[in-house]
Amino acid sequence: MEMKTLKQMKGSEIHRIVAAVLEVMEKVLVEPQVDATLQEAGTAEDGQEKWKMVFQKKDTSMEELNNIKTELGSNFSIHILPRDKACLLMVISAEAENFAALLQKRSAPSQQKTMFDDKTS
Repeated sequence: MEMKTLKQMKGSEIHRIVAAVLEVMEKVLVEPQVDATLQEAGTAEDGQEKWKMVFQKKDTSMEELNNIKTELGSNFSIHILPRDKACLLMVISAEAENFAALLQKRSAPSQQKTMFDDKTS
């Protein structure tokens, strides 16, 4: 699969990647803001494009960070930066292909549902 740059991707693809990361954050009991965006973060040493998502939080713990890392995978890195006295920034970054791989993880046929699926089953 040829990797696209962030600017070449369709909006729906970007939103599915953002949703995949938000699902991980929600799974580990983090309360991310709804307006998190996927951003370019430069280029890795091997020339691959890097992307990042930034989340604001009041605080975090090593357990929470380890759970996020476990869920996303070892190719993702998490950096904590101070924003102000009441808030910190959690920066999740990886090569673009690792973010894109979250789409394949999410779109397994057994988990894929649409708004047209019967909600009573």
